[in-house]
Amino acid sequence: MLRDRLAARAKQQRTTLAGAITRAPDDSDERAFWDQARVGHARLSAAEREHGAACTTLTDDLVNPADDALGREVLYINTRLMDVLRRP
Repeated sequence: MLRDRLAARAKQQRTTLAGAITRAPDDSDERAFWDQARVGHARLSAAEREHGAACTTLTDDLVNPADDALGREVLYINTRLMDVLRRP
């Protein structure tokens, strides 16, 4: 029974039986982590969830005009470089 389940998992993952056995603990750990995260999230009040969503530390400085300008400059340089490389 267990061998059949592992063989089915190996086939699904397109790996060998040994590969499926090796990955099984990692898959189990990941599933346990997400189960625990769902339980923890379910215990939060609406106010706690709202606070977490509004927390500026979670944005990782995504709103940064200097980074945006640098990104546009890099895009421009890469575009110009590709134009030059395409020339015969």
